Amino acid sequence: MKNIMKTLALVAIGVAVGRVSKSVHHYQTKYTENDERIVESWIQIDLLGKSYCISKKYLYI
Repeated sequence: MKNIMKTLALVAIGVAVGRVSKSVHHYQTKYTENDERIVESWIQIDLLGKSYCISKKYLYI
């Protein structure tokens, strides 16, 4: 019985991780502004139909 409970718990964790991984994305873009090349990257989380940006970084190249 303990083995079945452990297996069910691991399956539930796997399903939860699979769902979370589909809602977390990393984006990166390059553009020119005022004759300067800029790289911008961010991590976006989609929850309850809304998108949230949790980390945003700029780098001048």
